[in-house]
Amino acid sequence: MNRTQRFERLIRNNRLILILFYKEECTACETMEVILKIVRQRLSDRLPIARLNVAQYADIAKKYQAKQLPLCLLFKDGELIFRQSDVVPSKTILALYEESSV
Repeated sequence: MNRTQRFERLIRNNRLILILFYKEECTACETMEVILKIVRQRLSDRLPIARLNVAQYADIAKKYQAKQLPLCLLFKDGELIFRQSDVVPSKTILALYEESSV
């Protein structure tokens, strides 16, 4: 099983999952790391979060057109329900979780 297949399985096997595409030395990406730390503190393990470095996962980044970074994707039952480039406020992520977790 290759990386892309493992990634797709990860998306399918989680009811909700947040994916962050980022790159090193990206100020907005560093800001998202702080925001995701807040989200993890608030939600514990209820929302899995996967971080993908676009340099290391160029094939997956290309498939999801991760050009403007950071890029947040939220999947529910394997379907993309939210996509936003740039910084996403923690309150937005938390609200999406609340709306999507029911």
